[in-house]
Amino acid sequence: MDRQCPKCGVKINEDEAVYNFCLDCYLKDHEVIVIPKVELGYCVKCNKLKYAAKLYDTIEETEKAISKHVKIKELDQGKLTVKLDLNFEKGEYFILVNVKALVEHKIIDLNKKERVTLKKEVCQVCSRVAGSYFTTILQIRFLDKDTQKNIGNQVYNQVYDIVENINKKSNNNVESTIHIVKEEVQKTGVDMYLDNVRLTHAIMTELNKNKYAVDHKISNTLFGLNKEGQRVYRHTFCVHFGLEKIIGMRKKAPEEDYEE
Repeated sequence: MDRQCPKCGVKINEDEAVYNFCLDCYLKDHEVIVIPKVELGYCVKCNKLKYAAKLYDTIEETEKAISKHVKIKELDQGKLTVKLDLNFEKGEYFILVNVKALVEHKIIDLNKKERVTLKKEVCQVCSRVAGSYFTTILQIRFLDKDTQKNIGNQVYNQVYDIVENINKKSNNNVESTIHIVKEEVQKTGVDMYLDNVRLTHAIMTELNKNKYAVDHKISNTLFGLNKEGQRVYRHTFCVHFGLEKIIGMRKKAPEEDYEE
């Protein structure tokens, strides 16, 4: 049975009515979909998107993060879908939200579209790599050429795997990630320059579990003062590896302190 919307007078049937009103009139008087102000950063170097101080590799990951901040009011929430429409050529950026909601025993489609602020920039990670910024040096050292030849690649790959696993668990928080900014090959190993002292210490802890790790050392060098006048240190973590334990050298747990 058809009826009229009491506000605008348009004819509607039972399937189209939302609490006796047409959908358009109901939505005008009720803010059902609440989209937060979305500000995105776009790294022109690595193409990652930044939202709420976190970096995301793909648009899909960013959409998922934004969807957690979209609110549905007054209706029983059904399926929520968030899509980003980013047109870099035209400089037009939108967020599209669709909600399938259950209203009076029927499912209705609700849509809302709003502009997004997008700033092209170089992310912190790319900036650090470009500027060779580092806080820590991880020195991998081998006690002899045979050790370096036989387990060198194994140890290097272990470092890369640890770094990858740390970053996977970072929940896209830049401060919880670590990056190998550069590497320098030395006669008895390699120096790896990294940008997170706390996580480099964690890497050294893992390396010390390697059956060929025989010793480690930690040293701190005063680099200067920061803007607050606090001392800034450069840190060096060194792990020695050998195929056989050397008399007088014992494997130790990394208990030394280091200056932040």
